[in-house]
Amino acid sequence: MNLTKPIFRRVVFRALLVLAVAVVFNGTAQAQRGGNGGGGGGGDDGPSYQIIPLDISDGVGGRFGSGGAHDINLSRLIVGSVDSAAAYWTVTESDGTFQSEFHFLDDSSFSMSTAWGCNEWGEVVGDGSMNLLGDGVALYWSNSSADVEELPAPFTFGTGARDINNDGVICGTSIEGGGVQFEKRAIVWSRVNGQWAYLELTPLGDPGVDEEGDPLADDAYAYAISDKDTDTGLITIAGLSNGNAVIWTVFFGESGALVPGPSMILDPGRAT
Repeated sequence: MNLTKPIFRRVVFRALLVLAVAVVFNGTAQAQRGGNGGGGGGGDDGPSYQIIPLDISDGVGGRFGSGGAHDINLSRLIVGSVDSAAAYWTVTESDGTFQSEFHFLDDSSFSMSTAWGCNEWGEVVGDGSMNLLGDGVALYWSNSSADVEELPAPFTFGTGARDINNDGVICGTSIEGGGVQFEKRAIVWSRVNGQWAYLELTPLGDPGVDEEGDPLADDAYAYAISDKDTDTGLITIAGLSNGNAVIWTVFFGESGALVPGPSMILDPGRAT
């Protein structure tokens, strides 16, 4: 069974997005230096590019201090953060001219929040915290103007959601602090009978031992999630576990809850 097939389209899309941004900056730099055309030496007849700055104006003639974009969908909904608060941008185009407008997402009573992922339906996920010492909570917005929802988690020290697929399944990480060790567990969330439920993904690989020979705590992080594969029904999650690049799969069981599928360490025979 080819476990990497479900994430192929998403990986390619993000790779092309990164490439497009790189080309934009490269073409602009060429123009500023007076180089010969855009597109890597295409000459005067080559394509031209423009940087599209994302708006972070404060609405009263000033600007917020900083902003970061983390994900984008095909409708050009961009999610991220502005001055440590979850935000989103909409990008419009008219006759080749692009404009962006940003708004804050509802983050309830959180003092800090970030939006990390969005899907093609406009659902958004991220995390929020009241302090710098942990206590992070995974967050979900059903759309950019919706009230924020908190997602349940197994651990209380810190939890965050990183990505959401078009089936509404979310991946992220939950952390439990204990002494000098922190156990980190990859999580997937889905709705079961209208309520959010989570599934812990089994850590892969050997966590190793500390300087005294005692076993270290497992760690597993989930970073990206695919849509459900139409042939196998599997949803693939990509992440990191105990120092290994890994993928997990899950599928919907008869009850509607997520069930673990095959998992694997990517390229386990490669020398380190």
